[in-house]
Amino acid sequence: MSAIGGYFELELSSSGEFHKSAFAINTGRNALQLILFERGYKKVFVPFYTCDAVLEPIVKLNIQVEYYEINSDLEIDTNLLKLESNEVLIYTNYFGLKTNYCQKLSTSYKNVIVDNAQAFFASPTDGIDTFYSARKFFGVSDGAYLYAQGISTDGLSQDKSANRYNHLLERSDYTAESGYLDYQQNEELLSTLEVKRMSNLTQAILAGIDYDTTARIRRENFGWLHNKLGISNRLSIDLSDEAVPMVYPYWINNGVDLRKKLNENQVYSAKYWPNKNILSEPNSLSAELINNLVALPIDQRYGVSEMSKIVDLIEGLC
Repeated sequence: MSAIGGYFELELSSSGEFHKSAFAINTGRNALQLILFERGYKKVFVPFYTCDAVLEPIVKLNIQVEYYEINSDLEIDTNLLKLESNEVLIYTNYFGLKTNYCQKLSTSYKNVIVDNAQAFFASPTDGIDTFYSARKFFGVSDGAYLYAQGISTDGLSQDKSANRYNHLLERSDYTAESGYLDYQQNEELLSTLEVKRMSNLTQAILAGIDYDTTARIRRENFGWLHNKLGISNRLSIDLSDEAVPMVYPYWINNGVDLRKKLNENQVYSAKYWPNKNILSEPNSLSAELINNLVALPIDQRYGVSEMSKIVDLIEGLC
């Protein structure tokens, strides 16, 4: 029985989670681990251009892995990969822009896992195992969603995450820089978590988000940047009517210098991905994207003034 009276907890509104019919899991990598374990796959095809965290459950389950390259459209040549019945292809919905391709890919392969960590608002494809990461889009320390038919989470215990929110609280009370060390520690801690259901705290926060406004702002910021930068962007971008991007992926020749300049001016651009554990050819397309694709922030905290600052910094360098 819950206590009645006493001191107050956090006051959180509840308009409902976005992924109401999905399994709520504590992390994206654990959602992937649950899929791989339950399906019993013996081999996994993984893109070179992906997050190190994707490898963690594969290594943990001792599953054979084979890497593949993508092309300049962030897609793969389906003729290059031949899958057996106990093998699966993981594809990343890059920056939330490749949902239509994910659906197309599901018609080419029977066994596909869609990594929607960068595409929180993308709808899952029926019959295709799909997972999402909440902290890539919102102010939570953890949390993931999983669509997977025939898999049960009934035996999972519930996570507790109150001790993982310090970096978020520090950023609210102080600065982004003051909480960065705690943020890094939280990132490292996530790799040690057992597969559990999402915590009550994270779930409550996610139930109080204005998803419609979030989606609108992200699309508006993305469109504003693309109108200014699209002509110099080496990446061909097609923003579908349903897509809600995570960032604006800006691919140029001097991405390393631009990322450095942005960071010096307190415009923080994550590098996707350093990939310490994944080795691709130094001159490969994946290596080029890792170094020179700059992920410009477009999230719901910002508007035209912040987008203008970003463009001014870019024009000052170029």
